[in-house]
Amino acid sequence: MPKRISLSVEGVGGRRREELPFTVESLCCAGYTSRDRESARKHIDELRKLGVRVPDRIPTYYRLAPYILVTDAEQKSVEVKGRETSGEAEWVGLLSDELYVTIGSDHTDRWLERQSVGLSKQVCQKMISSTAWRYADLAEHWDDLKLTCWTMTKKEGETIYQQGRLGDILPPEKLLRGSGAEKGTVLFSGTFPTSGGKLVCADGYRMRLDDPVLKRSIELRYDVSQLPQD
Repeated sequence: MPKRISLSVEGVGGRRREELPFTVESLCCAGYTSRDRESARKHIDELRKLGVRVPDRIPTYYRLAPYILVTDAEQKSVEVKGRETSGEAEWVGLLSDELYVTIGSDHTDRWLERQSVGLSKQVCQKMISSTAWRYADLAEHWDDLKLTCWTMTKKEGETIYQQGRLGDILPPEKLLRGSGAEKGTVLFSGTFPTSGGKLVCADGYRMRLDDPVLKRSIELRYDVSQLPQD
């Protein structure tokens, strides 16, 4: 079933924010989307170490139910059942009459991922920022946008987890075309390898998308809340 969310679209050049009601008709997570095949191989190797089956063709797309999508305006944590779950920073496209862009986390159950990638993604909520930008304002300098993710743990505090430019990931037009996106689609872009070469099941995640040309940023922070075990 479709899900209704609300975004705040940040303008440029002094334009004020505009509220954007958005009906999520389709939710899709892209995978193995690096423009650099070597970078894609590193991410594949990270998952292979966990026993995850790698698809024959990349990039690949996972169709998910819209109800698992939430914004940071709705809640501040992702509730999980499994003990081996982790997030990852991605740009997120929302296709309406035009394309809007924000950031989100493809939070995934890593234990279940060894059994079924699609199911491992479906059982975890996908959180996005409620602040968005118009892609039309970004298109000319898209590759220069920078995405950074930090893990937060009780033991080590905040640590850089992922870092890269959007130019490292396949461009929006190619991912949207490959996914068959239509109006109402929310598309997660896929991500970068981790800085330490391994996935971290943290207590929380913070991520930021920086636009060095228009000098603005979008942030997303959420905690991971562990539900009681059966």
